[in-house]
Amino acid sequence: MEERRVIRVLTVYGPGRFYLDEGRGAGLVAELVKRFEDHVNEELERGHLRVNTVIIPVARNQLVPALLAGRGDIIAAGLTITPERAGEVDFSIPTSKPLNEILVTGPGAPPIERIEDLSGETVYLRLTSSYAESVRQLNERLESDGKAPVTIEPMPESLEDDDLIEMVNAGLLPWAIVDEYKGQAWEG
Repeated sequence: MEERRVIRVLTVYGPGRFYLDEGRGAGLVAELVKRFEDHVNEELERGHLRVNTVIIPVARNQLVPALLAGRGDIIAAGLTITPERAGEVDFSIPTSKPLNEILVTGPGAPPIERIEDLSGETVYLRLTSSYAESVRQLNERLESDGKAPVTIEPMPESLEDDDLIEMVNAGLLPWAIVDEYKGQAWEG
């Protein structure tokens, strides 16, 4: 990366996260990547021979495959560290505490008081999300207790958690599983 003077950063489009504004990258990822670029160049002390960053947006399910295929050098997309992902790629030191997953419910959702109440229900999520693995683990527990598993209805990989929350809010889905901080952002 230093020799070719380019660091390719894989990310996903999302409101506030990364988007184009008058043809230029904008949002939190763009700001953080610019700060990272400045830090790298400060550390390298190469004067006018700067290392530049290039942000490459891809679908969320393509982040790890694109990195492994050499189409990017790092990922900046808030990926949850799972054992499977940790076996494929290296992660930085987490910038936040471990994440809790929550069930965001909509106006027409049946009442859910305990996670076991999802037995026999359908959840809508991306199959490549960390949430899918959590539901698989829940299903193992439910089935070992003699209860019906949760049905997973695959959602398009192009949808982000924000999109699913919007669909719940509009009554298109009864609920969505998301990281707690994403649900909290919608509370206000």
